[in-house]
This record gives sequence, C-alpha cells and structure tokens, in this order.
Amino acid sequence: MSDNNSTYQLRSKRKVSPFLLENFKFDKESKAVLQDNDVMTPQFLDSQDFRTPITSTLASISASSVFGIDDSDEDFEDVSQEEEKTPTKKQKKKPTPKKKAVTRTSLKASAAPTLDSPSAKLDQKTDQQKQVRTALLNQQRSIKTFEKTTDAENRNQYKIPEHYPFVWLFDAFEGRGADKRGCYGIYVNDRYIFAGNFEGLIYALDRNTYELKQIVKLPSCVKAIVADYGFIYAGCSNGNVYDLSNRDQPKIAYESKNTVGKRNEVDWMDLNDGLLIVSREDTSCTAHNVEGDHNWKVESDGVTKDGWMVRCDGENVYQSKNDKVYAYKFSDGSMQWVKPVGGSVMFGVYSKDLESVLVATTNKTVVKISRDGKESKVYPTDASTWACEAATVVQDNEEKQFVFAGDSNGSIYCFDAKTSARLWKITTKFLGIFSMQYYDNHLYVTTSDGCVVQIDISKEAVEKFKTHQKQVNTCKIQYAFERDAETPITVPIESVSSTTDASAGVILECLKDEKGELRVRVASDGYHKDWNVQFPKNIREEGLKFVVDTVVESVSKTHYRSFGTIKRLVQSNTTDQ
Repeated sequence: MSDNNSTYQLRSKRKVSPFLLENFKFDKESKAVLQDNDVMTPQFLDSQDFRTPITSTLASISASSVFGIDDSDEDFEDVSQEEEKTPTKKQKKKPTPKKKAVTRTSLKASAAPTLDSPSAKLDQKTDQQKQVRTALLNQQRSIKTFEKTTDAENRNQYKIPEHYPFVWLFDAFEGRGADKRGCYGIYVNDRYIFAGNFEGLIYALDRNTYELKQIVKLPSCVKAIVADYGFIYAGCSNGNVYDLSNRDQPKIAYESKNTVGKRNEVDWMDLNDGLLIVSREDTSCTAHNVEGDHNWKVESDGVTKDGWMVRCDGENVYQSKNDKVYAYKFSDGSMQWVKPVGGSVMFGVYSKDLESVLVATTNKTVVKISRDGKESKVYPTDASTWACEAATVVQDNEEKQFVFAGDSNGSIYCFDAKTSARLWKITTKFLGIFSMQYYDNHLYVTTSDGCVVQIDISKEAVEKFKTHQKQVNTCKIQYAFERDAETPITVPIESVSSTTDASAGVILECLKDEKGELRVRVASDGYHKDWNVQFPKNIREEGLKFVVDTVVESVSKTHYRSFGTIKRLVQSNTTDQ
C-alpha cells in the first residue's frame, strides 16, 4: 500500500465473500470503511479492529473459501508486479469515505518504530494482508485452457495447453454418419490399451507406440472390459461376455442371458479365477462358472435400477443399486451388509492396497468403504462423479496412495488417499469422464464424447502442470477415422478352420457328462481328464475334436481355460486322429 487514498480493486465480478461479511461487522464501533462490495480501501484493510481478525483468519484460508475458486481449478499467472504498476480505472478514483477511518498515519508513533512497537507490528500485519490479497488476485487471472471445437465434418479438434500433463489422446469418432457417443470400458496392460464404445467397437492399441493393432466388432455397446489372470473379457449389451485374449479370434466366453424382460444389458462385470460376476441394468447380480451356469443369483426387486458397479475380492462381491452398496459372500451370494452412500453410484473399483471398495456418486463424492461395510473416507468433487480409481505410486523412494476421480463436467481429480486432501484438478472440455484405470505412473480415462486420454501423473509432470511449465512431450492426438485401411476388423467366431496337425497344440474333445450336458475336456496325455475346459458353446458339437495352442490351469485347480487359436481337428488321408 503506497498511500491512504489508493484503492485495491479485486479483479473479479464476484462480490466479496459472505465469509467476510459474516465475520466482520461494518458498523460505528468497528470503524472499518468499505466503499463498495468490489473495492477494498486502505482504510478498510488498515482498520485496527478489522486487521486483527483478518490477519489471523484470511491468511489461513484459500481462495476457494473466499471467492468459490478451486486453488487447482483455475490456471493463473502472477500479476503482483502489474498490480502496482498499472492500477485500474477504479483504483485511480479516490474514494470519499462517509466518516473518518483509522489508518496507519493516524496512529501515534513518537519515534522510529522498533520491532516490538505497535507501529512495526501493524506494518508486518499489513504486509501479510498484501500477500494474501496478491495470492487471491493471482488465482483470478486465467491463461489459455483446454479447448475443443468441431470442424465442418463434425469431427472434434483439440487445443491442449503445453503445461497439461496429457501424453496421448485417441478420438474414437469414426467419421460422418457414425455414432459420436462415448467410450465406456477400458483396460490397460503392459502391451495394449483396450477401449470399447457405444457402437460395440473395441480398439486394441499398442501401449508404447499407440499403433492401432486391431478392431473387434461386437454386436452392441461395450461398457466393461476386465482382466482375469491374463485373460481379457468384454461385457456386451446383448448379455454375452467375450474373450479377447486372442485378438484374431474373439469368442463367446459366457452366454449369460437374463430372463427379466428386456433389461439384459451388462452394466458392469468382474472376474476372479474364471468365476464371472455380472451386474445388469435391472440390478440383478449373478455369479457364473466357466460353463456359464449360475453358481448363485441375487434377483432384481423390480424397482431399483442401474447396477453400474460390481467388484469382487475373492471373499466378497460388492454391487451398487441406486444410492446403496451391497456386499454378498463370494461363495454363495448371501447378504453381508448394505451401505447408503448419499447419491446414485455411477462407477466403482476395489483397491487391494486400501482394502476398500471405492464408489463414484452423483452426490459429488467418491466414497471409500472398508470391506466390513464401514465408511472410512469421503473425497469431495465439484460435480456429479462418474468414475474413480485408486493407486499406490512410488515417489521419492516412498509409497504414496492416491484416489482419482472424474466428473460429469470432464474434470479429473487427485486426492491423498489417507487424508482425502485434494492435490490437483484438471479441467477439460470433455462432456464427462466415464471410466479410468491407473497403470505405470499414468492415468487412462474414457470420456462420454468418445475419447481415450493418457495422463502423466508423475511428480515431475504434475509439478509442471501446477506451475504452468511446458511438459517434456506434447500431447499426441490420434483419430480413429485416420487409421490405416488395412487395420483388421474381427468379429466373434461362429466357426473355425480345420487342421490335421495336432503336434503343436493341445487336443480337446466334446462329450456329454453324466447329466447330459455338452462339455469340453482335454484329450491329450498329461492333463486332468475330468476337468472341464472353458470353450465357446456356439461351436461345440458332440464327438468333435479341436486343437488349441494351450490350456491354462485355474488357480482353484478345478478347470482349464483354452488359450490361443482354435482349430477343428479332422482326419488326414493317412492318420486317424
């Protein structure tokens, strides 16, 4: 503050916070002068009655509580020097207080102030106030942010600031006339990124080069893609679950059709050692063995809807129904507990590290619930929350646990898992975040307008984002419609080719069990002859033999799963197979 007549204009169209108005009364006794709700005069800031509480209180609160701004939401630049060099028009206009106010010059100071004198303490407090005010002003000034426009072909165009920690963006829009609705399911491993959309297309991209390796076309919308001991499965709205482990030959793994009207869609699913848990649109929850038979089923009540979350940990199964989370015993489906979460559940994950299930709710929260049903943490966002994830990350040789969230406005959040403190927030122009997965220091998200985004969440990248420094690498933007014309598009197998050579694989045969059910068993030597093999039902025929690359033994040691290319084994002219 240079003199008593200058004013300090807050660069915001918002009025002064109700926080200030409620905590500091402007009456005759306070002697504080506030000319306008947008203008703070030096008299107002310097008032002894006002200064004491504001120094201790305002300095300890963030801009979010004063102006409704998220500290990490707005991109801003430092304007502290500009503030003093270039006053605004309002700042040049001298206020005319209706009554005399107490200022620094009106205080008694008979000699040069000492460090302990009232005048020195007053100057010290005033400097603190100036620092607080400057910080608030800085957070009001925004620089360019994420932009998205549409060109003449109705394709999205993106302008991503250099400080955003985006590594790669894949737009799955297939061109004019295609469905522009969003991507739901996502699964990432060391080699591939799998993303499924409303049209039933699953894109398989190389995780390191981003080359589009394959497109799998399923009959309808793909909402969930999950993995189980190296096998990758996709849930489809037609009620079936498909095995994508062999990209060249996707096949039906589970024909788990529902019997309740037309509400047959697989909202979400999870697997554990071949046991498939499916949550459907009618909120029924079913456990299927490798043959697709029901191990147990929790029926729909016919009232609740949207079973957007189901997860299992080997002991419990966690399912959402509207605004509640239900836990069932993994082995038999018996009820364990029910927990209300304050809003409809849109997504959920189970975290082994946190030993908790986390759910994203329309109540602007991510809620973490321990395995026994006790709510342990709430992570607040700024809009209806559609996705969440948890991860343990090594930073500075120390393991740190984070919770991530995505909301209906396209914003992405990171929280400290232990304290629930918000660490950062990225705002985008996406219509909403549908799903997310953490893998190797990166967060992969799918959006409601059909994109897959890879975000670098390393300490270095996040620091550059917060301080508006250019990232090491700019974001690579990739469009599905620009793919190579030779990119293979495969569909689930209805039949297989034949071979006479079984030397390089495992022989399987179809036969009926004691109940008359058609099963597949291993015919090659050295395997359990009484174990069933998970195998597509639509190509089974009694008496037929097949050759597969290999079979994988289940962790529970009760069954096999076929892996690799399937071929029908037929007789040669010289050898009777």
